[in-house]
Amino acid sequence: MFDRTTFKNGCKMFMTDCSEQQIDEYVDFIEKKHSTIKSGENIVHLEYFGRLIGDNDIANIEKILLKSDLELSHYDKTGDINACLEDFAIQVGLFLNEKTCQDVLLGIGINALWDAIKQSTFYVWKTVRNKTIEIVSTSESRHVKINCGIKMSFDKNTKFDFKIDGEFTEEIALKSIDKILEFLKEVKTNYNQDVKPVDFVVYDKEKDKWIIIDVNKEIRKKMSNLKETRNQK
Repeated sequence: MFDRTTFKNGCKMFMTDCSEQQIDEYVDFIEKKHSTIKSGENIVHLEYFGRLIGDNDIANIEKILLKSDLELSHYDKTGDINACLEDFAIQVGLFLNEKTCQDVLLGIGINALWDAIKQSTFYVWKTVRNKTIEIVSTSESRHVKINCGIKMSFDKNTKFDFKIDGEFTEEIALKSIDKILEFLKEVKTNYNQDVKPVDFVVYDKEKDKWIIIDVNKEIRKKMSNLKETRNQK
């Protein structure tokens, strides 16, 4: 549930150049967007950018999910100050809660539930594949390709972000979604006391399987490459 007071207090901390009215207008804007967020065991949540997925798309996804008694919750991230795009995060995709993930695993083989999730995920992927969103900062404006996929949570320590590459053919994209079930069969729940970061998973076409990426290692590699590029200038 949207906590207007807490959110507004947070805005005041970083929107220091804005008037009280401007802050209130922004809070109103965000509060209205939160009105489409739902909660419940049968909820599948979609986060997206409105310029990429429209009202008709939302209605179509709702119809697909309803066939398996799933209800769509959705949130348009357009205009969010913290809606940053990263290489190792899913910016557009479906979020499955613990109950839905467990139901998917229990129904492997003859799973109408998974079929609905698969169709919805593929629909979202086709709609936003290879599209970009503009990122504006004080120094530059650039377009960044959207990461699309599906987020699955089994408990606080076992979570996966499956990225479905926009460069895939439709056949490969569908195959990769099917392969998620094989990956999940081998999942071992993490029982550590400390909360474990979300695993970012990519599909390797050559190996025909999903592979967990060492995000920290990849970020260090990117930083090193960036440093070398700057030194060469």
